Amino acid sequence: DIMGPLVSRAYVTPNPFNPQTNVKFEGGGELAVDGSVVISDLRGRVVRELSRGTREPGLRSMVWNGKDNGGRGLASGIYLAQVKVADQTQTVKMTLAR
Repeated sequence: DIMGPLVSRAYVTPNPFNPQTNVKFEGGGELAVDGSVVISDLRGRVVRELSRGTREPGLRSMVWNGKDNGGRGLASGIYLAQVKVADQTQTVKMTLAR
């Protein structure tokens, strides 16, 4: 792939976190592409959609406050941040410690 990786170095900081963490990643390539950042529980249920849409290449940081799409605080535990750019996905495990 001559465009290189479309998503790289996905991570969260701080981890574990309370009350919020930053989902960070770098989008590569040279063109804007579709992407999304969603948070799910360990059962695979999406609890929060942080971002969806067209994304320019470069560094990105998105804050997650430990709440679901309805604004309700979630329980302590392990959650997964799925960073998807075009057809590439990276998943990062993070711990919410209430």
